[in-house]
Amino acid sequence: MTGQNRAFRFRAKRVLIGLGIAAAALAYLAAACWAGPVEDLYAAIRSKDVQKVRMALARLPQPTTEPPKGELVRPLSCAVMESSPEVVEALLDAGYPPDEEAFFGATPLFFAREPRVAELLLSRGAKVNRLNMLEETVLDIRTRHRNSDIVEVLKKWGARHSPGFGLVLSGENGWTEYFKTRAGDRPAFATGVFVARLKNYRPTVVPYVEVRCEWYDAAKKLVGSEREVFWNLRPGEIRFVRLEAHGIPFPKSFHATAREVDSAY
Repeated sequence: MTGQNRAFRFRAKRVLIGLGIAAAALAYLAAACWAGPVEDLYAAIRSKDVQKVRMALARLPQPTTEPPKGELVRPLSCAVMESSPEVVEALLDAGYPPDEEAFFGATPLFFAREPRVAELLLSRGAKVNRLNMLEETVLDIRTRHRNSDIVEVLKKWGARHSPGFGLVLSGENGWTEYFKTRAGDRPAFATGVFVARLKNYRPTVVPYVEVRCEWYDAAKKLVGSEREVFWNLRPGEIRFVRLEAHGIPFPKSFHATAREVDSAY
């Protein structure tokens, strides 16, 4: 390789390095210009630096109601997920509501994994027995995940389980269709005997549990409904209920539920 070629390749390499540095600098400047005050707030929340959070809040004229692109939850829920009581308090002081809604109807309290954070939200007005879109309370979720420290805080504030917590219908839809009557013979066409196996995973006795089954025809029209109430369902106990529907035409579909009720009536 001649000296001239070596010099040319050296100069070309220097030019490419220079272009790379320039491109990186432009990308940095573009990112800095693109990031707005809301993005800065989320970055400050994740840093868990309360001073940076307060500075970012000062740049916002009012609490932001929608998360920026790439974020799933609003600022307060993000701070709760980061388990930073000081940052949570700063956002509450700035006017962020303690019950701001995230996905599936969850509020910041649903994301609390530290007792101090849960206590702070509750002291600022968070509803302890709010249901999410899955009809669960925070106590349901924390009991299932065995977060005993959070559970104690929730109970101190009057937390309750949702009506269906710990009441399990087993099998497909919780039900099995038997083509035998109680006497043991085969029933008439379109007469089904349905058996529900109900199990209580809750650590306490449930005074009244309603089991309901509704049947629908091919047009999804309600054609039959049956109800039975169990008394004093104990932890781990399994009971059976037989519900008969007469004259319901095939094809049919059914929907079964089990939930706690105030009384047997």
